[in-house]
Amino acid sequence: MENLLLAVESMTDALTRIRNRGAIIGELTNRLEQSTLYGSPISICMFDIDRFKTINDTKGHVFGDEILRTIAKLMSDEIRGLDTVDRYGGEEFLVILPNTHINAAQHVAERIRSSIENHLFEEDLKVTISGCIAQYQGEELMDFIHVADKNLYTAKKNGRNQITA
Repeated sequence: MENLLLAVESMTDALTRIRNRGAIIGELTNRLEQSTLYGSPISICMFDIDRFKTINDTKGHVFGDEILRTIAKLMSDEIRGLDTVDRYGGEEFLVILPNTHINAAQHVAERIRSSIENHLFEEDLKVTISGCIAQYQGEELMDFIHVADKNLYTAKKNGRNQITA
């Protein structure tokens, strides 16, 4: 039992209590193998909190941590049971959408973006996120993530608070 608890803890982000980057890579590897084996689609959404450094610099890191926890919860509330939200890095999140074509992923990503934009955080702060979507095309795992990451920075360069594909 203790080993199981340690395993779960090692795959969980301590701050947001969602899965961490190590867990993402393992799950995504398995999901891509299933996608290849069964010919089923899989998409990912990558998100980054807009101007998060400014929030930390002006409101403090404790406040920033609460923003991260709240966003993780809001994202989790917008997905299906077989989907997962993971903390990819500092203020970046990755959503894995098995059995999902890119058009459906676009709707999920937009629903998440809108949910966060419309949420009133502490001190009446409005926070936005930029995001992107990518559908698996048979490439290597890190190439798949890199496509999403590249698209994410296009959303940032084009004005933030939007989803790109």
